[in-house]
Amino acid sequence: MSKFSFLESFPEKEATLFLNEWEKIMTTVSQPYSREGHINLINRFNEIGHNLTKDEVRFLTEDGKRVKFSELSRQYRRRMFQELQQDIPYNKQIEFNITEFLSRLWREAYDAESWSNTSIELTENRMTIEGYQVMDTWKIPIMRGMVDSCMAHYNGKTPPKVLELGWGMGISGMRFVEYGVDYTVVEAHAKI
Repeated sequence: MSKFSFLESFPEKEATLFLNEWEKIMTTVSQPYSREGHINLINRFNEIGHNLTKDEVRFLTEDGKRVKFSELSRQYRRRMFQELQQDIPYNKQIEFNITEFLSRLWREAYDAESWSNTSIELTENRMTIEGYQVMDTWKIPIMRGMVDSCMAHYNGKTPPKVLELGWGMGISGMRFVEYGVDYTVVEAHAKI
């Protein structure tokens, strides 16, 4: 049906809707960055998410059972993440911030147990998990700015207590620590 093998598990109607939306996404991605294009992409991704997660849609498992998308095997969801990531040039993933959409798919594909056993490589510039780049130093100003903006609301007041789920490269965590907040992080992966 298409270059995406994960669509084998999709009902025909949902597979067609997905391909139509993905074609529009790739058309937008092929153009130079624009705010209008970015908003268009967000709408397309929302449309795809809506089509995937409607409760009445059932997907086919390896043993022929029909399940909701959230119950679809990790094998299919991982394949979906991998194939979609490979379809978008890396520079366009950054330019249009498509990594956020891909990250949501990636998180859907891993539970805590399998996450704690995944291979991870952490350098001073990049974090890769099972060979896929998930964080990079270009995010540093954005994440530090997010913390700065949050902390601006506590100017002169008692700093908040912060609980962060997932350490990543520690960009936001270290910034919170610089502010002297009561900071706790929960991270499932033993190597981080």
